Amino acid sequence: MTYETLIHEIEHEIDRGNRKHGEGDLATDIQVVSILVEELGEYAQAIMQNRPEDARKELLQVAAVACNHLMGTGPHFSSK
Repeated sequence: MTYETLIHEIEHEIDRGNRKHGEGDLATDIQVVSILVEELGEYAQAIMQNRPEDARKELLQVAAVACNHLMGTGPHFSSK
C-alpha cells in the first residue's frame, strides 16, 4: 500500500463519517476520546477474533476520527 492510497482511504472514511454524523459538528475532546476508544475496541475485537479485513476497517476509522479532529473539529486544535 502506498502513502497516497492510505490517505485516500482515510479521506473516504472522513467523508463517510461526515455523511453519517453531519459535517461541521464540533466534537468535544471527551466525545472524540469516546469515539476513538469505541473504534479501538472494535479493532481489538476484530484482531482477537482473527478478522483481518474488519480489523483494517476499524483501524482506518480510528485514523479518520483522529485526523478529522486534528484538522480543526476539536476545541484544542482549531485554528481560530
